[in-house]
Amino acid sequence: MPLRVAHAQTTPNPAAVRFTLSGALPPEPALAGRLRAYRDAGAARSAGDTLAQALMGLPGVTGVLIHADWLTVTAHAGADWKSVRAHVDRCLAGAAP
Repeated sequence: MPLRVAHAQTTPNPAAVRFTLSGALPPEPALAGRLRAYRDAGAARSAGDTLAQALMGLPGVTGVLIHADWLTVTAHAGADWKSVRAHVDRCLAGAAP
């Protein structure tokens, strides 16, 4: 079953939203299951983090923090969060085992 966003919630940072997932992300072997944080696509690419690369591909996204069952996306002020959420769902569908 593809992963999806189960719940979205605001964070203390008004430019970020935390997305709780419907299940656990499959592990990325090279990343050893650790908490992953990126502020640009280049850092995600260098780390070999395919999910982070996909998430950073949305215009306006400025950072991602990825845990096994949640992720936080940071975007420029005025971001269209409906579009961001739709992009997150598409990225998760591609990340499911």
